[in-house]
Amino acid sequence: MLHLYHGKSHLILLLWAIFLYSSNMYGCQNKSRCNNSAEQVVLSKKNNFPAKIINPNTRGKNMVDKQKLSVREPVYSGSWYPGQADKLQEVLSAYFANVSKGEKVNFTPIALVSPHAGFVYSGQTAAYGFKALAEKKTDRIIVIAPSHRTHFNGAALPEEDFFRTPLGDIPVDLEAKKILLKNSAFKVFNPAHSQEHSLEIQLPFLQARFKDFKLVPLVIGEVKKEGYQQLVKGLKEIVGPNTILVASSDFTHYGPNFGYLPFTKDIKNSLEKLDLGAVEFIEKCDFDGLYNYHQKTGITVCGIKPILLLLKYFNQDCQGKLIKYQTSGAITGDYVNSVSYCSIVLGTKEK
Repeated sequence: MLHLYHGKSHLILLLWAIFLYSSNMYGCQNKSRCNNSAEQVVLSKKNNFPAKIINPNTRGKNMVDKQKLSVREPVYSGSWYPGQADKLQEVLSAYFANVSKGEKVNFTPIALVSPHAGFVYSGQTAAYGFKALAEKKTDRIIVIAPSHRTHFNGAALPEEDFFRTPLGDIPVDLEAKKILLKNSAFKVFNPAHSQEHSLEIQLPFLQARFKDFKLVPLVIGEVKKEGYQQLVKGLKEIVGPNTILVASSDFTHYGPNFGYLPFTKDIKNSLEKLDLGAVEFIEKCDFDGLYNYHQKTGITVCGIKPILLLLKYFNQDCQGKLIKYQTSGAITGDYVNSVSYCSIVLGTKEK
């Protein structure tokens, strides 16, 4: 990873923020900005970052021959995060440089709750969480994301063999996929993946943090409370000692744009109190406590199902810690509409 002094890293992030504010964060107005297929990259063996951008007619070794295997192309590169490999590398390096040494925890973090907004809003918060994950050999990473655009039951796997970002192609773990599909709660359902941002946003951070891993991309649809156990059975079949789990979620979506206004005064402090009420149950790995808190408050945590699945998997045999908390209201200075972001690491309890 490139070493960036804090002054330079803040400048890079400021320039990137100006770009995003001048563009459409929630959808591309310029299709060429969204489609990064014309830029292909070669990964540097030394630091797992792109060494250079090469001609699209010359395949890099980390790029897949699309005539033989299928690739899920990035949808949000160039709008929610940089679409060019070198720019994306710079922004990620700046985020990680701003996390001086990482937050210390008294357990081994093997799972993460991570936000999924545009980088200018939640990128720095996400970097805190990814940097806090255990530095260990990792060959399988399971990303559990909510569905924002399609309705279905259970967990959806993609048809594609690879997920592409400007930093290269990530292989889908076909062995894990085969195992999961033996469980009736899992199915291949590509509409859940084709336009879903909550999973894609996690991928550049994973590429920056880990090497030589295979991806298990799961998008969660409708799940009844009693249905989580069936999903857990599937996860237990594929989680090993070198597995990392990531639950993708933003926290409270507040304001008229989201149809959620449980309070109208002292919004900043009220939001924090509401969010940290949910975080408290996550840190205790309390599935029932978080489920009931969500039912009671109506808190608009878009990834509540991925988080609940993570807690159900650990079955209280874990502990967690909030690493970073932020809101878009604090970033923009406007709390009329605000979304909250948390990075929370989890690991099994020390014996």
